[in-house]
Amino acid sequence: MSLSIRTRLMLYYMVAFLVVLTMLFGLILYELSVNLTHRLDRTLRRERLWLEEQMETRYAPLLQLNGDSLLERALQADLDEWYAHQREFAIIQVGEGNSARFYQGGKFERPLQLLPVDFFTRDPGYYTIYLQGKKYRTIMRRRDWGRIIVGAENEIFGRVVDELTEIALGLIPLMIVMLLVGGWVMARVAFQPVVQAAEAARRISLTNLEERLPPYAGKDEFGLLVNTLNSMIERLEQGVRRVQRFTQDAAHELRTPLTILRGEIELAYQQASLEEPLKEMLGRLLDRVILMQKLVENLFLLARADTREMPVEKSPVQLDELIHEVQEDLQLLVDERPVRVLLSRNDAVRVNGDRALLYRLFMNLCDNAAKFTHQGNIELSLTQQDGQAVFRVRDTGVGIAEEELPLIFERFYRTRRARGSEKGSGLGLAIARWIAQAHGGQIDIESQPGKGTSVTVKLPLQE
Repeated sequence: MSLSIRTRLMLYYMVAFLVVLTMLFGLILYELSVNLTHRLDRTLRRERLWLEEQMETRYAPLLQLNGDSLLERALQADLDEWYAHQREFAIIQVGEGNSARFYQGGKFERPLQLLPVDFFTRDPGYYTIYLQGKKYRTIMRRRDWGRIIVGAENEIFGRVVDELTEIALGLIPLMIVMLLVGGWVMARVAFQPVVQAAEAARRISLTNLEERLPPYAGKDEFGLLVNTLNSMIERLEQGVRRVQRFTQDAAHELRTPLTILRGEIELAYQQASLEEPLKEMLGRLLDRVILMQKLVENLFLLARADTREMPVEKSPVQLDELIHEVQEDLQLLVDERPVRVLLSRNDAVRVNGDRALLYRLFMNLCDNAAKFTHQGNIELSLTQQDGQAVFRVRDTGVGIAEEELPLIFERFYRTRRARGSEKGSGLGLAIARWIAQAHGGQIDIESQPGKGTSVTVKLPLQE
């Protein structure tokens, strides 16, 4: 599945934030562990110093080689009293080797047996060990008479970690939602200039190359891209305008010579003394000149339309009356062929438009139908639907291949069947589409090879 850049940016933002948050959480736990451990070490050090003082003053006789049994029992009782109700323990070693005596008390009944085997071989200092599955912090200190070990359960850090983890797990869903919403908003804001530029670029076509992408004040890469695209559009506009001016000028310059040529050929054709072969040649030549004139006129119209110099003089037009005229003219086009021209429906419809251009629109469509329908029917209809005038022309002609339908409104495009035998320049449908769009309408076409074509024109009704 392909994700949009905005969605990917939002996910990257969320993942980066979660990674940073996890690292921050880990750093907090580490600092908390260090601080709590230092605090516990200070407490153990005070306990150790206090025990040393007790052993070297109150229980000093026990430091002799032979201990006092009564004093030993008193020390053992005191150790149990001092540490039994706390999560601590204490071990006092007097002497070394086989003659060493141990006094122990606290949370465990015999903490000495729970210590790691190598514990007494370690150097004095602080250690973290596990007793009965729980973490304990211990301090070991050597003295001339032996050593002292004091340990305390490190439960504070565990409780804090558990509470922080519980809070974090409770906040994770809310944080993910907030990250998604925040990431989406940030991505939307960050990509707003991109969306605006894309919408502006989508509106730019050959007919409005004077438009530009919206200016971007930033000095970043996107600003450079916008400026580059605007410069490219400006160069395209200049090139297209030169082509349009050339087309318009060339068409304009050809109109007069072609008109003179046509007149001279028509005069020559009307001479009674012409032999039949020469007269046929002049007839063919006249047809070519007339075709050339139509091509030049179409080019001139499209060139003026591209430069918005083609006037569209709108006024109320009774469309049903215009369709009657189109039907009569179409009948003349197919008069010698076995083709019936039908007007199945002709509602009284009025639109606001240029009557001459609308006539040209409908005749161009009907002319195409007449060219490619050698027998059968050409059906015209005019209806009113959803506030629009709908003109439709159906024929039973040769039809158009599906892959050619998207191309038929392109200038100079002719279908494969048209290239083979029929006359035409490939500009009629391009002109028809421009006229429809100039009146706020549209053209749709459906066709099946061998069955015929249906062309629909929709125009807004007069308000």
